[in-house]
Parts: sequence; structure tokens; C-alpha cells
Amino acid sequence: MLRVAGTACCLALCAAAPAWAAPSGLDPSFSADGRQMTQVGARAGGKDVAVQPDGKVVVTGTIHVNEDAVTRFGVVRYLPNGALDRSFSGDGKTAVAFGQNQSNDARAVALQPDGRIVVVGSTNPAQSSYDSSDVALARLRSDGQLDTSFSSDGKQTAHFGLPPVDEDGLRGASDEANDVALQPDGRIVVAGDAEGRFALARLRADGALDTSFAGDGNHASTFSTSSQAYALALAPDGKIVAAGTRRGGDSNTFALARYRADGTLDTSFAGDGKQVTGFGEGGADAQGVALQPDGRIVLGGSFDDTWYSGPPNVRSKFALARYRPDGELDTSFGAEGRQTTSFYGRDVGKDLALQGDGKIVLAGTILFAGSPPSAFGLARYRPDGELDTSFSPSGRQVTRFGSADASGEAVTVQANGRIVVAGSADSQFASARYLDGSGR
Repeated sequence: MLRVAGTACCLALCAAAPAWAAPSGLDPSFSADGRQMTQVGARAGGKDVAVQPDGKVVVTGTIHVNEDAVTRFGVVRYLPNGALDRSFSGDGKTAVAFGQNQSNDARAVALQPDGRIVVVGSTNPAQSSYDSSDVALARLRSDGQLDTSFSSDGKQTAHFGLPPVDEDGLRGASDEANDVALQPDGRIVVAGDAEGRFALARLRADGALDTSFAGDGNHASTFSTSSQAYALALAPDGKIVAAGTRRGGDSNTFALARYRADGTLDTSFAGDGKQVTGFGEGGADAQGVALQPDGRIVLGGSFDDTWYSGPPNVRSKFALARYRPDGELDTSFGAEGRQTTSFYGRDVGKDLALQGDGKIVLAGTILFAGSPPSAFGLARYRPDGELDTSFSPSGRQVTRFGSADASGEAVTVQANGRIVVAGSADSQFASARYLDGSGR
């Protein structure tokens, strides 16, 4: 039986949601109350966050130029105190277009040691009525301007191996990049989805595909049914770990793959380089991955208990799984390698990060029946998978942005232990910074 953390507390909260209303543990040195909202374009939503060595916070996501479907990559940079950094693109905000009337969706960001910023996502060329998209990357200088040493104009599009145009000349392939990681040599690794397959691509530092990777620069893996890679991590030995979801009706599972540095599946991992993990009768989606120093792998996301017959609001939960370096579940973690956590009962985990002391933070969105309909959710776990009550009495924190509908999408841990969560609130970029539980 899986251990469900905080079940009794969850049932009580269903009847008394206001118990979560007071923000707890927010860092008052960040934008006065620990929270920040930034209007970019007509509306916008943050998807990923990174913190520079100087403490500046970079948030990326998608911005709508107007009320139409035209969207851009958006990047916002804040000073360590939460104010917009006006040395970045003049006003702290910048937008990147891949064509004037295209739909562009930014999903992940990575920081180079020299201060340059790599953003990845997808772009829809809008060249046919087919639902098609390409992998899209942009690299910015530290001042927020496009870096023209990258693919001549600071932008690059790519495919995950499937032909972008069919035999009739019509676009049909749909490729989407969901995460990015940077190798020490400057090469860029991207993970995402290629027509229902786990997909990887590697680019050289100049933006060209690295053909030494999997023979042509990209690799796609199947998990017997449709699957998508949402998260990516690089091991010190050069191996690549990708995590996501294997689709299968009501029985979606965590999906995990490990690749050698040359882009081929690492068959020393789970026998064939791939592993799947279910959480019982229902669907599980892995959205984040992190590597421990000892080689163990932690996945975070959510478990949707579609067969649950209790209170109607108790359905989806934050979910974690930890694996040994050989790909098998680590039974010393949680209950047989897995852990689930309820806040209010409709909770979606989206990203995780590791602290220097081995604790795990998992962030996402908490959905309520009343107003506001949603808020940031953050849980911290001890290395054994149990909720960390030194973080808050329940190990969990919920952050509202007034009456706005808020969605937590990404989390990172600063060098000083403070935790930054980014997403959206009231159709704006939104961020919150938390103390580490010890008052730091």
C-alpha cells in the first residue's frame, strides 16, 4: 500500500480551506511580502525560473501580444530584492518572436556561466491547417538582447528526427521542447516530445545540431504507448536523464529514461534504459527530475486518483518517486520508493529541486472549490521521503496572490537555501520566494 502523506489533514482542509489562507515562510526581503507579479504583454504565464550567481532571478514563459493567438517567448529578470532589473532590456522584460504571426511557447530556461540565457520551447510555423510545431531555442546576452553568435540571429528551430513535411508537402510533425540543460563544454541538450515519443536533441554552442549525438543530433524513444518527456538532468559522468509520462488511458505512469553521452539508451539502467512507475489505479505524470550526488534519481509530479470514492475534492496529489542508480525503485524512500501528498485534494505537482542538505522541494498548483480558485503549493521532504515539519508544521505551504487565480510551475533553490517558485497569477508572471525554514 502506498503511503499518503497528510491524508487526515487533507480531509480537514476540505471543510476548512481558509486554514491555508495566511502566507507562511515567505521572504519579506523579496518585493516586501515575498511575492511579485509582472504584467508582460496583454497576458502572460511563467513556466520556468533560474537564479544567477549574483542572486538575480530569471523567469521565462509565454506572453500574448494581444488577445489573438500571437504569442512570444517572454523573459523577465528581477534584482535580488524582487524589483525589475532595468539593466535587462531597458525595463527588465524582453520578448522573442519566431515570425510575426506565429504561436511561440517558452517552457524552460538555463543560464550559461558567462551570463547568457538559453530559452527553449516550441513555435508553430502556421504554414498549414495541420497542428504542427517545431522545437525553438533563443539565446540572450546578459543585457537581454538576442545573442547573434548563436545561429546568426540568436534563434534556432529544430526537429526531433521526424520529417517536418510529409510526402504531399504538408506540415504534420509536432515537436515540442519542454526542458533544457547545458553541458560543461557549452553544448545544449533539449528534451521534449516528438509525436508521442520521448525525444532529445543536442546542439553545439553556436546553435547548430551536434551530429555526434545519436548520429544526427537527435534521438526519440518509445515506451510502447504515447509518451512525453517534460524534464531533463545531466549526470557528472555525462549521462542524460529524461523524465515524463507514459500515456495509457486512465493508467498513465511516471516514465524515466537514461542515455549515454552519445545519445543512445543506457542499457545498464533498468535493462533497456527505460523505467515506468505507477501509483495505483489512476494516472501519474512526472514533471520534474533531479539527481542526487550518490546517483539516485528523484522524480516529482502528481498522481490523479481517478478511482477514488471519498470526498469529491480529494483526487489529485503531489507525487514523488526515487530510483537507485540501476533504475530500480529505492525502497528506502517513502513507501516502496514512492510518496504522495495532499494539500486540499486537487493538487498538481509541477517541478522539484534538491537542497544542499538532501531535502527535496516539490512545487505546483493547489486547486480550491472557492475563491481564489488556485494558489502556489510547496512541499518539502526529508531525504527519506517524509514531509519536513521544520519547513512548516505540516511540511507544506500555500501561497495566494490576493483573489487572483495562480499557478505554480517551477522551483529552484538559491545558494543561500531560499526557495523561489515561479508561475502565473491573474494572467501575469508571478514569483514567490521562501525562507528555508530556519529563518534564513
